[in-house]
Amino acid sequence: MEKKSKGSDKKKALPIIEVQQALSDWYDLRFNEITGSVEGRKKDEDSFDVLNENNLFIQLLSNGYRISFSNLCALLNSEFVPKYNPFVDYFESLPQWTNEIPDYIEFFANHVEAIDQVQFNHHFRKMMVRTVACAINDMIFNKHAFILVGGEQNTGKSSFCRYLVPEALKNYYTESIPNDKDGLISLCENFIINLDELSTLSKFELNHLKSLFSKDRVRVRHPFARKSQTDPRRVSFVGSTNEDTFLTDTTGSVRWLCFEISSIKWVYTEVPIDFAWSQAYALYKSEFRYQLTADEIKANEDRNEQFQQNSTEYEYVQLYLKPGDPFDNDTFWTTTEIRHHIINKSERKADIKGNDKLGKALRKLGFQRVTKRVGDDKQPRHGYYVKYLEIE
Repeated sequence: MEKKSKGSDKKKALPIIEVQQALSDWYDLRFNEITGSVEGRKKDEDSFDVLNENNLFIQLLSNGYRISFSNLCALLNSEFVPKYNPFVDYFESLPQWTNEIPDYIEFFANHVEAIDQVQFNHHFRKMMVRTVACAINDMIFNKHAFILVGGEQNTGKSSFCRYLVPEALKNYYTESIPNDKDGLISLCENFIINLDELSTLSKFELNHLKSLFSKDRVRVRHPFARKSQTDPRRVSFVGSTNEDTFLTDTTGSVRWLCFEISSIKWVYTEVPIDFAWSQAYALYKSEFRYQLTADEIKANEDRNEQFQQNSTEYEYVQLYLKPGDPFDNDTFWTTTEIRHHIINKSERKADIKGNDKLGKALRKLGFQRVTKRVGDDKQPRHGYYVKYLEIE
């Protein structure tokens, strides 16, 4: 290349132009919007790998290109490198699904033998479409974890959950989520997180997971980044457990979509999961209603009752009391009076330290909270009508 005079503007711009041309001759480059990293492949290679800036810097110097390392990094993080979204790329690369093609989502759902097959199939379809929406639409996040419960040991629940991840997106799948900054980053850099065997998790861990389901954005500083950034939540959660009472949060379980199953037919592996994702993508683009309706949320709460661990307060109320009726002249007690009664009846073995959980247990067992004036009290009291249960 012809050298220009020392003071010309062309000379100042020439080194970057030469570096850009060299990089274009040597590599195909792309900026991965999911991981926030630059990927490259040599012209004679098939697969992309995360680009090592240090190796590239040495390669440039070895070939006579004079550029500072900071300028190289600035170039790689500029518009010179085209953006690439592996999730969007995957779904748009799939064969187009039309209504004439078989219902692949139904096919996979039917290979899981559920106690309530109709509801399982219905919500499995919605889960698939929600997962697509969460992965490619920055304004949408999947609030619910889809959980397979029960069945005999080695039923294949975990394997089925793993099979939901297409081969093209295996690098965006994990089965662990640490309770730290890396855990938050994984919400933005994965397609699916498989919560394998939920019964081994503590109450704190389960409640932490529930809080993650509600996140739509994550603000965190990525490794080697100079400042924090806000990324959309892209991951969806699936999971499994053999324990039929693993839910511990007494405040509600709306974020958990749990379905009891009996078995799984292994022959589902004869059909690539890509076909089901192609259908889910088509449904997403057709404005299919993938979010839960108010009625579905209520039905899910009712269904989850069978998977809920009862609190200590719940079990003691169930042991000593049942709902009363004012027309039967039953006793009216405040929550504090009920707590004292249970402690005395249990010979002070009942560990009921506060009234909040006790009140939730009472209402869950059908006790109606009412307001009543007692004696000469000027202020009304809040309490419940109760009947005593005699323990033999």
